[in-house]
Amino acid sequence: MAIKLIVSDIDGTIIDEFGNVSDKTREVIHRLKDYGIRFSFATGRSFDSTYRIAEALNLLNEDVGMICLNGQETYTLPSLEKTTMSTLTYEEALRLQKLGESYYLGIMYCFDDVIYFQMDDLSYRDYMIAMGEDVKKFFNTQIETINVNSVSEIKHRFEKDRIQKIAYIQSPPYMNLVVDRLKESVKGEYDIMRVGHGWTEVGILGVSKGQAVLDYAARYDIKPEEIMVFGDSENDLSMFKIAGRAVVMENGMESAKAHATDMTLSNDESGVAHFIEKYLDTL
Repeated sequence: MAIKLIVSDIDGTIIDEFGNVSDKTREVIHRLKDYGIRFSFATGRSFDSTYRIAEALNLLNEDVGMICLNGQETYTLPSLEKTTMSTLTYEEALRLQKLGESYYLGIMYCFDDVIYFQMDDLSYRDYMIAMGEDVKKFFNTQIETINVNSVSEIKHRFEKDRIQKIAYIQSPPYMNLVVDRLKESVKGEYDIMRVGHGWTEVGILGVSKGQAVLDYAARYDIKPEEIMVFGDSENDLSMFKIAGRAVVMENGMESAKAHATDMTLSNDESGVAHFIEKYLDTL
Protein backbone atom coordinates (compact mmCIF):
# COMPACT_ATOMS: atom_id res chain seq x y z
CA MET A 1 0.00 0.00 0.00
CA ALA A 2 1.25 3.50 -0.85
CA ILE A 3 2.73 5.58 1.95
CA LYS A 4 0.85 8.80 2.76
CA LEU A 5 2.67 9.91 5.93
CA ILE A 6 6.35 9.76 6.86
CA VAL A 7 7.32 10.40 10.49
CA SER A 8 10.88 10.79 11.75
CA ASP A 9 12.53 10.92 15.12
CA ILE A 10 15.22 13.61 15.45
CA ASP A 11 18.20 12.66 17.66
CA GLY A 12 20.18 9.76 16.29
CA THR A 13 17.89 9.70 13.27
CA ILE A 14 17.34 12.75 11.06
CA ILE A 15 20.24 14.80 12.47
CA ASP A 16 23.87 13.73 12.63
CA GLU A 17 26.11 13.32 15.67
CA PHE A 18 26.73 17.07 15.76
CA GLY A 19 23.05 18.07 15.53
CA ASN A 20 23.12 19.04 11.85
CA VAL A 21 20.80 18.19 8.95
CA SER A 22 22.34 17.43 5.59
CA ASP A 23 21.50 19.15 2.31
CA LYS A 24 20.39 15.77 0.99
CA THR A 25 17.92 15.37 3.86
CA ARG A 26 16.55 18.86 3.31
CA GLU A 27 16.07 18.24 -0.41
CA VAL A 28 14.39 14.84 -0.01
CA ILE A 29 11.96 16.01 2.69
CA HIS A 30 10.83 18.85 0.42
CA ARG A 31 10.28 16.38 -2.44
CA LEU A 32 7.59 14.58 -0.45
CA LYS A 33 4.89 17.14 -1.17
CA ASP A 34 5.34 16.49 -4.90
CA TYR A 35 4.11 12.96 -4.19
CA GLY A 36 1.30 13.99 -1.84
CA ILE A 37 3.11 12.52 1.18
CA ARG A 38 2.82 14.32 4.49
CA PHE A 39 5.78 14.67 6.88
CA SER A 40 5.98 14.94 10.66
CA PHE A 41 8.58 14.83 13.40
CA ALA A 42 8.06 12.60 16.45
CA THR A 43 10.61 13.30 19.15
CA GLY A 44 11.28 13.47 22.85
CA ARG A 45 12.42 17.06 22.35
CA SER A 46 10.48 20.11 23.46
CA PHE A 47 8.64 22.43 21.06
CA ASP A 48 11.44 25.02 20.93
CA SER A 49 14.10 22.42 20.19
CA THR A 50 11.98 20.71 17.53
CA TYR A 51 11.09 24.06 15.97
CA ARG A 52 14.80 24.77 15.46
CA ILE A 53 15.21 21.53 13.50
CA ALA A 54 12.14 22.36 11.40
CA GLU A 55 13.73 25.75 10.71
CA ALA A 56 17.00 24.09 9.68
CA LEU A 57 15.03 22.02 7.18
CA ASN A 58 13.21 25.12 5.87
CA LEU A 59 9.83 23.68 6.93
CA LEU A 60 8.38 26.52 9.01
CA ASN A 61 6.00 27.58 6.24
CA GLU A 62 5.11 24.03 5.19
CA ASP A 63 2.15 21.87 6.25
CA VAL A 64 4.16 19.69 8.64
CA GLY A 65 3.49 18.05 12.00
CA MET A 66 5.64 18.25 15.13
CA ILE A 67 4.98 15.57 17.75
CA CYS A 68 7.02 16.59 20.80
CA LEU A 69 7.84 15.24 24.26
CA ASN A 70 7.17 11.64 23.23
CA GLY A 71 3.59 12.39 22.29
CA GLN A 72 2.58 14.86 24.99
CA GLU A 73 2.26 17.75 22.54
CA THR A 74 1.49 17.87 18.82
CA TYR A 75 1.80 21.02 16.71
CA THR A 76 0.90 21.67 13.09
CA LEU A 77 3.06 24.04 11.06
CA PRO A 78 2.74 26.78 10.02
CA SER A 79 -0.33 27.62 12.16
CA LEU A 80 1.14 26.06 15.36
CA GLU A 81 -2.24 24.56 16.24
CA LYS A 82 -1.57 22.57 19.42
CA THR A 83 -2.92 19.35 20.93
CA THR A 84 -1.90 18.49 24.51
CA MET A 85 -1.97 15.16 26.37
CA SER A 86 -1.66 14.51 30.10
CA THR A 87 1.60 14.98 32.00
CA LEU A 88 3.16 13.79 35.25
CA THR A 89 1.82 15.03 38.60
CA TYR A 90 3.85 16.07 41.64
CA GLU A 91 2.82 12.88 43.46
CA GLU A 92 4.06 10.79 40.55
CA ALA A 93 7.32 12.75 40.47
CA LEU A 94 7.85 11.93 44.17
CA ARG A 95 7.52 8.22 43.45
CA LEU A 96 9.81 8.43 40.44
CA GLN A 97 12.34 10.32 42.56
CA LYS A 98 12.42 7.46 45.07
CA LEU A 99 12.88 4.98 42.23
CA GLY A 100 15.81 6.95 40.80
CA GLU A 101 17.41 7.39 44.21
CA SER A 102 17.19 3.65 44.91
CA TYR A 103 19.40 3.01 41.87
CA TYR A 104 21.76 5.98 42.45
CA LEU A 105 20.67 7.71 39.25
CA GLY A 106 20.74 11.33 38.29
CA ILE A 107 17.19 12.65 37.94
CA MET A 108 16.23 15.45 35.56
CA TYR A 109 12.90 17.24 36.04
CA CYS A 110 12.43 19.01 32.72
CA PHE A 111 10.27 22.12 32.43
CA ASP A 112 10.08 24.40 29.40
CA ASP A 113 12.39 27.02 30.92
CA VAL A 114 14.72 25.05 33.18
CA ILE A 115 15.94 21.54 34.00
CA TYR A 116 16.15 20.72 37.72
CA PHE A 117 18.88 18.15 38.34
CA GLN A 118 19.14 15.87 41.36
CA MET A 119 21.94 13.45 42.18
CA ASP A 120 23.71 12.62 45.45
CA ASP A 121 27.33 13.76 45.68
CA LEU A 122 28.97 10.32 45.62
CA SER A 123 26.91 9.12 42.64
CA TYR A 124 27.66 12.37 40.84
CA ARG A 125 31.42 11.97 41.35
CA ASP A 126 31.25 8.38 40.06
CA TYR A 127 29.18 9.55 37.11
CA MET A 128 31.62 12.31 36.16
CA ILE A 129 34.57 9.91 36.33
CA ALA A 130 32.79 7.36 34.16
CA MET A 131 31.55 9.83 31.58
CA GLY A 132 34.54 12.17 31.24
CA GLU A 133 34.20 14.40 28.20
CA ASP A 134 31.00 12.60 27.18
CA VAL A 135 29.18 14.33 30.03
CA LYS A 136 28.98 17.42 27.83
CA LYS A 137 26.34 15.82 25.62
CA PHE A 138 23.98 15.70 28.60
CA PHE A 139 24.54 19.18 29.94
CA ASN A 140 25.47 21.19 26.84
CA THR A 141 21.95 22.55 26.52
CA GLN A 142 20.40 25.92 25.83
CA ILE A 143 18.16 25.50 28.87
CA GLU A 144 19.37 26.49 32.34
CA THR A 145 20.12 23.63 34.74
CA ILE A 146 19.55 24.09 38.48
CA ASN A 147 20.64 21.58 41.12
CA VAL A 148 18.10 20.45 43.70
CA ASN A 149 18.22 17.93 46.55
CA SER A 150 14.61 16.82 46.18
CA VAL A 151 11.61 17.34 43.93
CA SER A 152 9.84 18.75 47.00
CA GLU A 153 11.90 21.92 46.49
CA ILE A 154 10.05 22.57 43.22
CA LYS A 155 6.56 21.50 44.24
CA HIS A 156 5.35 25.00 43.35
CA ARG A 157 6.28 24.42 39.70
CA PHE A 158 3.82 21.54 39.45
CA GLU A 159 1.06 23.76 40.83
CA LYS A 160 1.29 26.27 37.99
CA ASP A 161 3.27 24.66 35.13
CA ARG A 162 3.38 21.42 33.13
CA ILE A 163 6.46 19.29 33.64
CA GLN A 164 7.67 18.11 30.27
CA LYS A 165 9.27 14.86 31.37
CA ILE A 166 11.46 13.10 33.90
CA ALA A 167 14.72 11.50 32.77
CA TYR A 168 17.30 9.33 34.52
CA ILE A 169 21.02 9.48 33.69
CA GLN A 170 24.04 7.40 34.64
CA SER A 171 27.04 5.90 32.88
CA PRO A 172 25.87 3.73 29.94
CA PRO A 173 27.22 0.39 31.30
CA TYR A 174 25.49 0.93 34.65
CA MET A 175 22.24 2.09 33.06
CA ASN A 176 22.18 -0.95 30.79
CA LEU A 177 22.63 -3.10 33.89
CA VAL A 178 19.67 -1.67 35.83
CA VAL A 179 17.21 -0.57 33.14
CA ASP A 180 15.29 -3.85 33.12
CA ARG A 181 14.89 -3.61 36.90
CA LEU A 182 13.57 -0.07 36.50
CA LYS A 183 11.05 -1.29 33.94
CA GLU A 184 9.90 -4.13 36.18
CA SER A 185 9.50 -1.75 39.15
CA VAL A 186 6.88 0.34 37.34
CA LYS A 187 5.43 -2.25 34.95
CA GLY A 188 1.82 -1.44 34.13
CA GLU A 189 2.20 2.12 35.43
CA TYR A 190 4.87 3.85 33.32
CA ASP A 191 7.03 3.18 30.27
CA ILE A 192 10.77 3.23 30.94
CA MET A 193 12.57 3.94 27.67
CA ARG A 194 16.26 4.11 26.85
CA VAL A 195 16.61 6.98 24.42
CA GLY A 196 20.39 7.42 24.42
CA HIS A 197 23.57 6.06 25.96
CA GLY A 198 23.03 6.39 29.69
CA TRP A 199 19.82 8.38 29.18
CA THR A 200 16.43 6.86 30.12
CA GLU A 201 13.04 8.62 30.12
CA VAL A 202 9.76 7.96 31.87
CA GLY A 203 6.64 7.74 29.72
CA ILE A 204 3.01 7.93 30.78
CA LEU A 205 0.94 4.93 29.75
CA GLY A 206 -1.35 5.90 26.88
CA VAL A 207 0.88 8.84 25.93
CA SER A 208 3.44 7.86 23.32
CA LYS A 209 4.84 8.74 19.95
CA GLY A 210 2.86 5.87 18.45
CA GLN A 211 -0.49 7.08 19.76
CA ALA A 212 0.27 10.66 18.73
CA VAL A 213 1.19 9.48 15.23
CA LEU A 214 -2.11 7.59 14.97
CA ASP A 215 -4.05 10.65 16.15
CA TYR A 216 -2.21 12.92 13.71
CA ALA A 217 -2.74 10.49 10.82
CA ALA A 218 -6.46 10.17 11.60
CA ARG A 219 -6.92 13.90 10.95
CA TYR A 220 -6.09 13.21 7.31
CA ASP A 221 -7.79 9.80 7.00
CA ILE A 222 -4.43 8.05 6.82
CA LYS A 223 -4.42 4.39 7.83
CA PRO A 224 -1.61 2.84 9.96
CA GLU A 225 -0.46 0.74 7.01
CA GLU A 226 0.04 3.98 5.04
CA ILE A 227 2.58 5.30 7.58
CA MET A 228 6.37 5.02 7.40
CA VAL A 229 8.37 5.86 10.53
CA PHE A 230 12.08 6.29 11.30
CA GLY A 231 13.74 5.90 14.69
CA ASP A 232 16.70 4.59 16.63
CA SER A 233 15.75 3.98 20.26
CA GLU A 234 13.16 2.63 22.68
CA ASN A 235 10.90 5.69 22.67
CA ASP A 236 10.36 4.92 18.97
CA LEU A 237 9.03 1.40 19.59
CA SER A 238 5.44 2.60 19.98
CA MET A 239 5.70 4.02 16.43
CA PHE A 240 7.32 0.87 15.08
CA LYS A 241 4.42 -1.20 16.39
CA ILE A 242 1.70 0.79 14.58
CA ALA A 243 3.30 1.71 11.26
CA GLY A 244 3.21 -0.12 7.94
CA ARG A 245 6.95 0.51 7.48
CA ALA A 246 9.18 0.84 10.56
CA VAL A 247 12.70 1.85 9.57
CA VAL A 248 15.50 1.68 12.11
CA MET A 249 18.83 3.46 11.74
CA GLU A 250 22.02 1.45 11.41
CA ASN A 251 23.20 3.20 14.58
CA GLY A 252 19.99 2.27 16.40
CA MET A 253 19.66 0.23 19.59
CA GLU A 254 19.34 -3.53 19.24
CA SER A 255 15.97 -3.34 21.01
CA ALA A 256 14.75 -1.00 18.27
CA LYS A 257 16.17 -3.14 15.47
CA ALA A 258 14.23 -6.12 16.81
CA HIS A 259 10.92 -4.35 16.06
CA ALA A 260 11.78 -2.78 12.69
CA THR A 261 10.61 -3.90 9.27
CA ASP A 262 13.55 -2.22 7.48
CA MET A 263 16.97 -0.76 8.20
CA THR A 264 18.72 2.21 6.64
CA LEU A 265 22.13 3.87 6.84
CA SER A 266 23.24 5.66 10.00
CA ASN A 267 22.22 9.18 10.96
CA ASP A 268 25.71 10.37 10.02
CA GLU A 269 25.11 9.03 6.49
CA SER A 270 21.70 10.74 5.97
CA GLY A 271 19.99 7.38 6.38
CA VAL A 272 16.48 8.86 6.49
CA ALA A 273 16.96 10.69 3.20
CA HIS A 274 18.62 7.65 1.63
CA PHE A 275 15.68 5.36 2.43
CA ILE A 276 12.99 7.89 1.42
CA GLU A 277 14.77 8.57 -1.86
CA LYS A 278 14.83 4.86 -2.67
CA TYR A 279 11.12 4.62 -1.87
CA LEU A 280 10.24 7.64 -4.05
CA ASP A 281 12.15 6.07 -6.94
CA THR A 282 9.70 3.15 -6.87
CA LEU A 283 6.64 5.37 -7.34
